[in-house]
Amino acid sequence: MIAPRLTSCISQQRVPPTNQQWVEQASRPQGSNSNFNSNQPTLKDLVLGQAKITKNITKKLMYNDKMNENINFELENLSSSVKNQLSFNKMIGTQIAQIAAAIPVNHSGKIPGQHENSPKFVHTATEQ
Repeated sequence: MIAPRLTSCISQQRVPPTNQQWVEQASRPQGSNSNFNSNQPTLKDLVLGQAKITKNITKKLMYNDKMNENINFELENLSSSVKNQLSFNKMIGTQIAQIAAAIPVNHSGKIPGQHENSPKFVHTATEQ
């Protein structure tokens, strides 16, 4: 009884392929491989998919470059506006200094023509 079992076990063992069998298996097209899984994409499909991904990434990078150009343009405009504002502020400061120098100041610390601040005037001015 042991002999038939031993014989069936030996016949079921897999023998490693020879070098010639490896060469033959490797040279067969992918579709003829008996272990080929039909759910897996072909190399051509993978390459085409990668090309599509690359194309989409390139489009997004081009869009990002355009957005960066627009942002840089806006920043340059803002910088120019800030410089103009600083120049204007400096000019106003100079004019205020010139006006202040031209007005005579009494020793009382009041500008000529300045009204006396009566409590009634201050109360009315703060209510408005």
